[in-house]
Amino acid sequence: MLLDGKNPVSAWIAFIFGTIAVLSTICVGIPQLVFLIKHKKTDKSVKYYTFWVFFIGVIGWMLIGSWDSSPQKMVGAAYANMVCSIIFSFTLFFSYKYSQNIKKRKTSYFVLIITLSISLFAIAFSLWGILANKHFPPTLMRVFLIVFPFLTTTSFLPSALQSFEQKKFGGMSKGMLFTLLFINTTWLLYWIALGFNRNEFNGDIIATIIWQGISFIMYSGLAILVFIEKTHKKRVQPY
Repeated sequence: MLLDGKNPVSAWIAFIFGTIAVLSTICVGIPQLVFLIKHKKTDKSVKYYTFWVFFIGVIGWMLIGSWDSSPQKMVGAAYANMVCSIIFSFTLFFSYKYSQNIKKRKTSYFVLIITLSISLFAIAFSLWGILANKHFPPTLMRVFLIVFPFLTTTSFLPSALQSFEQKKFGGMSKGMLFTLLFINTTWLLYWIALGFNRNEFNGDIIATIIWQGISFIMYSGLAILVFIEKTHKKRVQPY
């Protein structure tokens, strides 16, 4: 999105956090991927559908960035989610490959083929939107800005609620949790700075800030739970 140079402070803040957020988004699936390859075991508490919902959200953000109805597209977010979708395809693949459920293990390569096919098709469609300067109709864009942020925000909500209920963190690796929290924080700061830079918080920006705010609260709560667990383990360890 184009920044207003008349407000240099907010422009620089938006540029810095926007750049960090875009680069971090590329890496969102890497901690979980590394964890799976290293341990070769998917935790029993993992809810596979949460990763699918998040994957669909990533595809959606790719389309939002590349087919934005506004003159200045969010191409940075589009490119970041293109790479992210490929990485997350392999994260899903290894989640199934190292599942403790035999039926899920047998479907791992099918999952890889499906997710990579969806990713590559979405990437091709997104690149066409960028290079040919295509735009979604404003009404469709508003629907996308409600649906896909909702999916990425609530995708890990079931795992989060289970963790809070059992007072035990689970459902993803700790590395992925802190990566999601970091990405969420940088995007939240970017959108706030963008609003100040434009001297306007329109409906799209406000809606995005609300979704990012909800995500921030959820992931912060999980991070606190991880910290409490770690502190408790240190206390009960024999000297």
